[in-house]
Amino acid sequence: MTDTAPDAVRADFESMSPPVLAFQWGLADTVRPTEDGGSYEVSYLFGLRSETMTTEIRPFLPADDFELVVTADGQPWATYTVSIRDRVGTTGMDIEWCRTVGLGSDGFRSGWLLNGTGTRH
Repeated sequence: MTDTAPDAVRADFESMSPPVLAFQWGLADTVRPTEDGGSYEVSYLFGLRSETMTTEIRPFLPADDFELVVTADGQPWATYTVSIRDRVGTTGMDIEWCRTVGLGSDGFRSGWLLNGTGTRH
């Protein structure tokens, strides 16, 4: 819940630095806007490895709902389903996430597909 207007909350999610990815864009070497989100260059292991994370907004009905799709080097990394609701003076947000970790033979990172409850699918 926030007292920020629903349009402003949605604009934050659609920007190159959505709130649910603060750790990623906060530590990125570079952050730049894209047509439908953002792109982050992240290096790790003392600069020996790096990857590019990108975000994309996919709207769907109802109009206040959308998906924030995140990839790392072109591979699925996470999908956030976001619902924003005006609740008489406050704005409510429901955020559901599905994350892939590692890279397994099924094309997902290590074959783990997690939902917001942390259970394996």
